Amino acid sequence: MGQWKVEYYFGTEWLEKSDANFDQVIEALDGHEEVTFMIPNTGDNRSFVQINQSIRIMFGSTEVYRGVLYGVEYSVKALKCIVYNDVYELLKRRVMPPCNYGNVPADEVAEDVRVAAGLTNPLGSCPETPISVSFDYTLCYDAIVQIAKILNKDFWTSSDILYIGERGQEQSFDGVLANVSTRQIDRVKKRDKVYVRGFNEAGEPLLGVAGEGDNVAVFWFHNTTSIDTLNALAEEKLWNECMYDDSSVVLTCPITSGVHLHPGDKIYVSKLEFYLVGYYRIKKVTKHRKTVDIEITRKKKATEDVLEELMKDNDVALSFGMKSAEVGSTVMGRIKPNLVSGANIKPKYDLVTTYLKNSCVLPTGVAVASPTGNMNSYEGGYVALALIEKNGSGERDLARDILDEFAEIQNTDGSWYQQYNPYLNAEGKHDRVETIGGGYSGDLKVDSGAALLAWAMSRYDQVTSGTRYQNVVRKAMQFLRDLQYAHTVAHGTGLIANLVYEGTIDAVALSADCAESLLAMTKAMDAYGQSLTTDPGGYSVKTMANDVYYSLCLSAWTGDSGRYYSTSYPPGENTEIPFTYKEKLSFTAALCAWANYVFANSGYRTTEDYSSQAEKALDFINTLTAGQWGGQMYSPYYGESDETKDEFAGYTALMTIAMNVVNATKYSQMISKGKELLKWMALEDGRVYDIVKDTGELLVSRVTPYEEGYGFLSLPSALALLAGA
Repeated sequence: MGQWKVEYYFGTEWLEKSDANFDQVIEALDGHEEVTFMIPNTGDNRSFVQINQSIRIMFGSTEVYRGVLYGVEYSVKALKCIVYNDVYELLKRRVMPPCNYGNVPADEVAEDVRVAAGLTNPLGSCPETPISVSFDYTLCYDAIVQIAKILNKDFWTSSDILYIGERGQEQSFDGVLANVSTRQIDRVKKRDKVYVRGFNEAGEPLLGVAGEGDNVAVFWFHNTTSIDTLNALAEEKLWNECMYDDSSVVLTCPITSGVHLHPGDKIYVSKLEFYLVGYYRIKKVTKHRKTVDIEITRKKKATEDVLEELMKDNDVALSFGMKSAEVGSTVMGRIKPNLVSGANIKPKYDLVTTYLKNSCVLPTGVAVASPTGNMNSYEGGYVALALIEKNGSGERDLARDILDEFAEIQNTDGSWYQQYNPYLNAEGKHDRVETIGGGYSGDLKVDSGAALLAWAMSRYDQVTSGTRYQNVVRKAMQFLRDLQYAHTVAHGTGLIANLVYEGTIDAVALSADCAESLLAMTKAMDAYGQSLTTDPGGYSVKTMANDVYYSLCLSAWTGDSGRYYSTSYPPGENTEIPFTYKEKLSFTAALCAWANYVFANSGYRTTEDYSSQAEKALDFINTLTAGQWGGQMYSPYYGESDETKDEFAGYTALMTIAMNVVNATKYSQMISKGKELLKWMALEDGRVYDIVKDTGELLVSRVTPYEEGYGFLSLPSALALLAGA
């Protein structure tokens, strides 16, 4: 193998792996590192690769790389061994608990990250510059990346010690022996000014700036921070990403001329034919057996870097359309999901009401969940709201027909059953239907179903300046008040109990449903005045709404340390009809932020103003569930078996609505991306695919997390219309 040696640590010493054939070492500045070597496929070697071996790569007497054997690719004759940076991998498996640092020396913050990650060696170096940053179950690796970015420094390891500082030094280099194949200049990529947007602990917007000029790049920093930190990040982005007008340039030279080089080093290059003259910093080094590839100027993204960016959106540009990443010969665009077949890029369409009107509303005025689905009170409310807001020819009349049908079948307690058979029985009535999957009878009444129908009815009367549904709405408000009272008795807050099953109230509250109830109460007062009372109890709707608002903001809200609304109250409790045990749900954040902001600014609020929570909740959830295509996942993805990276049209629409209501200026780019995705997921007649997978494949709907359903659902179409897509 010449001067290359692969060694492994055994006991107290390094031993040569004599049958190993070195392949390559890849090192990127502040990025991916990897070593590969080959060994024969023998019994002893199959046992060897089952252990996380400490590996050292030597060139002569010089250590070139040190890491741990974590991966192996099996073939008939050989085993391809893959070695990674052990410090980085440990950092990627540990998290920083919720904590906030305000103007704290960076070395102290980095030391806390090191301890949280379980790194045994002390930090090699880190500046003492004060920084402001917050973490909330942030991967330790991401925390180190953020610290380095704020400081405009590098991070690297050497002999299992982590460093943050200026990596590299000026190195000798025989440029005469180096070859360059091509160099591309593209001035359209260059920016001379950078904005980095963020917010402080009080939830107030901040704007960091670096550079001067009119060619601007905008980035978003998702953690609470300070203006000094944002300015530092803007400076880092400007000089490390935006001031270049060319892509990477690769110099290829003999191994003996470049084996001593590492990312961060500076070398002198003189290649006049490529307009390369001067000292250039090395962004990436790939050392092969006989040659070295040295990348200078703008670093070309490795596949691993691209995949990490697609899996999380912690601090990437919001201008997704400008951020395509080349992987081999395939261009991966961020806002171009594929057809279900995966064969072609589908066109995008503005949302229209055709599908809802022609396929999801039967001639009798019955709104259904899908063309072959049931008549659902919840979906019926959203479909009616979409038609009222779009207000095309005859659409409000159609919404009236839907609401009239529901008004006729309202229960005496003011509720509706969750779902009905859309077709009449022999007695001319709609039979209630058992829940999907069976096991629960149709005797199920849910708070959100009553809330959505009351909301839609109130909105119809408001836009038509009438009182057609006032009595129906008052009865629905009584049902919600009865649920609120039951929850107060059981759990002591003013939230709304979730459901009544076979005559028994389940007193657990769901925050999202409470938010929809609060929106319904607000709209009812908009339509009929703030003196509105329930029927028959005569209870003040204004008082009921203030109690919901107060409890949502004090009991369901997890505080500035959490920055999200608990899925249920009491926290962690599930309802009798199982819903979910997960927390930090995108639609819960969207609905609660929306309801909070609307009610706080409605004129009906008599409690303290807690509307600052709205932006905090939206900012936080966008760091956890914002997907690669511009949409929203159901819940954060941690790699568990019951989690996916699927993005959903409905949740995307709700987050888009909430951001538009709470702060349309601050979230303008994210709102645009949400609408853009909904248009990509739409068909020409207004049908909307429910899911886009991380691969770009579109799915109609899901019955379970693992089973695709049949038929386009009415709810994603209605929500996308309400979002303005």
